[in-house]
Amino acid sequence: MALPADLAYYYYPQYRWARRLCALLPPYLTDHDTQVVDAPCGDGVISYWLLRSGKFAHRFQLFDRSPESIAQVERFTAGHPAATAAACDIFTIPAAEPRRDVWLLVNSLYLLPEIDRLVAQMRPRFRVIIGIFPHLDRPNIRYYIRRTGRDENINRMNVAETVGFFARHGYRLEHREDQGFIAQFRWSGPGLRRLLNVLEPMAGKRQGNYWLGVFVRDGG
Repeated sequence: MALPADLAYYYYPQYRWARRLCALLPPYLTDHDTQVVDAPCGDGVISYWLLRSGKFAHRFQLFDRSPESIAQVERFTAGHPAATAAACDIFTIPAAEPRRDVWLLVNSLYLLPEIDRLVAQMRPRFRVIIGIFPHLDRPNIRYYIRRTGRDENINRMNVAETVGFFARHGYRLEHREDQGFIAQFRWSGPGLRRLLNVLEPMAGKRQGNYWLGVFVRDGG
């Protein structure tokens, strides 16, 4: 039996990332026609919680190359007329027209091919890029790689290298913070990763497994 949508999307740390983005996004949505693009969106968990918050009247566009993921996304975008979803390659997302849109680039930059070409192509459209990136040297990520035998991060960068990458494409780092410090990959049960959302606020301040960066295009 399928879980209710809220419960199905209530897993750690994505739920907590979305809660934080609810607070960070509004200052960058100053124009009514500013759009939020979540790509690659995966199952759409981030946009799900942003839309469910009721704080945003702006248009959301979700893209992923997986038709299965987009089918899941369409379960909740159907209830939000300002949200659309499409299965496509990220390089085919319309981006040539100069705009001041926001790109949510969540836990995917290090996985994508040809990232220099990608960000250069996207620059005219996106004034703001809000990214979440793994600390690849932290035990949580190293444990995942050992357990699965897969290291899908074809672009291995630390914080300074990532900031430098965006700077080369004309984006300055406006804000940075750590996100998520419980080693969720050691908690494999489907219910446990939902429980971590309850436990994290009680666990005190620790070094994060991921970091969040807000990058703003030079020149507005």
